[in-house]
Amino acid sequence: MEDKVFTLIEKMYAEMNDKFDKMHDKFDKMNADMNYRFDILDKRLTKVEIILESEVKPQVALLTEGQQSINEKLHPDD
Repeated sequence: MEDKVFTLIEKMYAEMNDKFDKMHDKFDKMNADMNYRFDILDKRLTKVEIILESEVKPQVALLTEGQQSINEKLHPDD
């Protein structure tokens, strides 16, 4: 009887280890996929930051200067 119980426990242990190994592999794949996606997002964010700094910010500054110039012409007393 003890041999049967031991065999059953041994079998259950082996099955659990197999399932844990499969789960571990899935988590490793998910982690690799997430790291890949974060790398892509980081690169895209860097591109957006560069565009904002080099293209959008100077244009906004020019628009602000133009608006200020127009306001000075319309309201010279202020």
